[in-house]
Amino acid sequence: KSARFRAKCVWCLVLLIQRFGSKIFRSGDVVQRLVQFLAHMLTDASSEVRNLARLAAAALSSAASSPEDFDRLLRRSLSNQDAAKVRQCLDAAPRADPEPEVTGP
Repeated sequence: KSARFRAKCVWCLVLLIQRFGSKIFRSGDVVQRLVQFLAHMLTDASSEVRNLARLAAAALSSAASSPEDFDRLLRRSLSNQDAAKVRQCLDAAPRADPEPEVTGP
């Protein structure tokens, strides 16, 4: 298994999560397995895979109806230690800086 292949797989999951949105939470067992897979990919050796997994986890978090629902999903799907790692990765995700204000001369 190459890092490039794993990165493409995670990228596909990012697109699927974004496409399904909140509907992804209707399939309980599938979303739990998805969370487990993403938690595993967050510790991958490849930085590209880790970054894409972080993006997928962020997309899944934003698709949840509330932050509490996402936390509940993490608790249900992962051990306490793994759930904490996922939360830590999401909190450490780089945020886009707002564009600087352009002032005239």
